[in-house]
Amino acid sequence: MESINKLLLQIVLLIITVLPFIVYTELGKIEGTSEPIRNAVEVINNSIYNAIYFTADILDPFIPPELGTAHDIVVSVILIAGMLLTVILAVLIVRTSANIITEWAMEKDA
Repeated sequence: MESINKLLLQIVLLIITVLPFIVYTELGKIEGTSEPIRNAVEVINNSIYNAIYFTADILDPFIPPELGTAHDIVVSVILIAGMLLTVILAVLIVRTSANIITEWAMEKDA
């Protein structure tokens, strides 16, 4: 039972990790999206944009021009970190699922 709880927690963390990236790709532009969802997406997008620009403004004096703009660097770092976290969580989910299946098979054989 502990493994199932661990698996559910990992799945929830994966959803929380991926959700901002889905929202950032402007989910609100989908035709069938209701008005409250579009409003929520707009608020989340504005928060993401503000965080990116705030961080970029702080880093801008320290970034050499040959590396590009601070905004591009901040967005790249966020995307790379999100991808790495997604991969790590996916591997943990697969490992936990394998443990659950192994435990279930051992209980069935016993």
